Amino acid sequence: MLQISESERTIMEVLWNSSPSTSKAILEQLSSSTEWHENTVRTMLSRLLKKGIVTSEKLKREYLYSPSISREVYINQQSNSLITRLFHGKVSPLIASFAKQDLITENEIGEIEKILAELKKGLNDD
Repeated sequence: MLQISESERTIMEVLWNSSPSTSKAILEQLSSSTEWHENTVRTMLSRLLKKGIVTSEKLKREYLYSPSISREVYINQQSNSLITRLFHGKVSPLIASFAKQDLITENEIGEIEKILAELKKGLNDD
């Protein structure tokens, strides 16, 4: 499973939204939400490169960085890890936990119901 820090995930969000990007372009996009310097961004990119989560291509005097995994793959891995670690691989206790904490809105309940209906239909079609 991919292990990335919150800071690294911040860099990945930029790359998932806009890649390939240079370290300077990433820094510009993060300037309103962080006080990072270019060396910080380069350090994070170096770590992500070593982990194989980012690729780079040299273009003239700069490197262009791109994600090697999609946001969807990352989210799937993280959500599976969460469910496995905290809920013994079961989804219903996760949803129950959210419901008990009032973290699910009426709108989200409707969305969950639609997803469940589609899942049931798919099971019945087999």
